[in-house]
Amino acid sequence: MTAYFTAGACALVAAGLLLMAGANSASAKPRAYEGKWAPKLAQCRNPQDTLDAPWIVTRNGYNQFETHCTFSNVTGGGKLWRANVKCLVEGSVEADKFVMRVVGSQLRIAQSTPAGAYVLHRCR
Repeated sequence: MTAYFTAGACALVAAGLLLMAGANSASAKPRAYEGKWAPKLAQCRNPQDTLDAPWIVTRNGYNQFETHCTFSNVTGGGKLWRANVKCLVEGSVEADKFVMRVVGSQLRIAQSTPAGAYVLHRCR
């Protein structure tokens, strides 16, 4: 038996799926590392198209100027998280592992690569 759906019915189904997806993501509690962070609080005011732009960290990665990263295999909870990180930096792909710890208004990131560590401050 062949089923036929009108364009209106398809639109209603699509809208329902979008609402369900939005409800699931909206109800997810933000992780401690999510937010806007910068090495110096004065950098919080900088636009994203400047070298000293703040980091915009989401559940799934971060963006900072010409660095765009995605997180995978994120584990942890509370104020301590671990993630595999894959970044596109000025056209080059780089991989790393982060340990992210939130201490007060700081995000401390330890890296597995020789790049070391970052201490970022939460932007207000």
